[in-house]
Amino acid sequence: MKPKSNYVWILMNSVLLCASMLAQGQWSRQESGTTADLRGVWFVDSQRGWACGDSGVMLNTVNGGETWQIQTSGIQFQLEDVFFLDSMNGWACGDSGAIVRTTNGGRSWESTPTPVRSLLHGIQFRTPRYGIASGDRNTILSSNDSGRTWSASSGSDSGTASIVSFWIDERRGSFVSNDISTRTQFFTLDAGITWRQFVFLPRRINDICGLRAVYNPNFMRTYYFDVGENGFVLWWYYCEDSLGQNCNAVGQIGRTDNTLPLFAVTIERRDPSPTRLWTVGGRGWIASSTDTGKTWQTVISGTIKNLNGVSFPLENRGWAVGDSGIIIHYATTVGVAENSAISPKDFFLGSPFPNPLNPTATVELLLPQEEHVTIGVYDILGKRRKLILDSMKDAGKHRIGIDLVDFASGVYFLRATTQKNSKIVKLVLMK
Repeated sequence: MKPKSNYVWILMNSVLLCASMLAQGQWSRQESGTTADLRGVWFVDSQRGWACGDSGVMLNTVNGGETWQIQTSGIQFQLEDVFFLDSMNGWACGDSGAIVRTTNGGRSWESTPTPVRSLLHGIQFRTPRYGIASGDRNTILSSNDSGRTWSASSGSDSGTASIVSFWIDERRGSFVSNDISTRTQFFTLDAGITWRQFVFLPRRINDICGLRAVYNPNFMRTYYFDVGENGFVLWWYYCEDSLGQNCNAVGQIGRTDNTLPLFAVTIERRDPSPTRLWTVGGRGWIASSTDTGKTWQTVISGTIKNLNGVSFPLENRGWAVGDSGIIIHYATTVGVAENSAISPKDFFLGSPFPNPLNPTATVELLLPQEEHVTIGVYDILGKRRKLILDSMKDAGKHRIGIDLVDFASGVYFLRATTQKNSKIVKLVLMK
């Protein structure tokens, strides 16, 4: 018989483990209303998101996933990925070269013609007009008119390679060519006019994400994070100074603590420091990194279904989707929530962080009571350039995301207005 002290030790450790899990947050199941395999997911904020999957299924939520509604995509092909720039403008891609677009939040989708028939794995728009889609058979598509028409790069829809790509902005991007015999990583600094080979890879890459970190006005690093077969992870970066000079790309090939395949990777988009990443894969496997991809820890997902897509629009707030219509949601259970139940005494608009920004930041808004809030970005002449928020908000603390990806570098102003209050804070955009 084991000594009583051992049982006390086990109990204490169990309590500490549960407390640790609660402090870090946890994944919980949401009802999707479909049994179709879900492939891609994208949230623009904590409430509005879309998921897509087999047989052209498209789901939408406007309440953080509490309920999901089926939208009509207009196609029957498998949809692999969905991407939205804002709450209205979105795109999705899939099998047989299929691409659909919406300008009204998905209430209606229209199919846009493409010159290929290959399976498209990913789609992304860096500006409202310029987008990239990539997929099987060496396929890379680009659009300069908001996805109405698409052109294929040389060699698309032929060969055996599967292409996965990610663009930081209009000029900086990376792609991996998953050929049968050779898997090669490339990156560009000039919108694809020239490509530099980075490394030959030992594993197939299934997804890429990235970020451009501004350390000071004169020094930046562009990071990429690749995930693939057998728990394979590659994180790497190149650096630039304000004159456009750059260093050689530096990278590290690693492995998570599991050998199942990883299907998707993302960054917490509103994390001010962004160092936390999430990756999902086979049999419900989720891994997280808090040191910009250097080390990874397995996180309990609560499912054994394959997880195929992941989206984190805010710090510590995310969703993952997978086979058989599985949708799971991550949220922290302690700490500062996006909307605190404790009402502040006074109206307050905090300083954006980071500031200077490139091109995203987060600002804290405190409301003493429920009221309608309008937040806009203005130029130095006082002209409103972008509407960030125009809706009712509960009393309490809110974190508001700012995205100036389509703006030129310069000084702008963020103005928050309610019926009784108004406040302006300065924004400095440095690209």
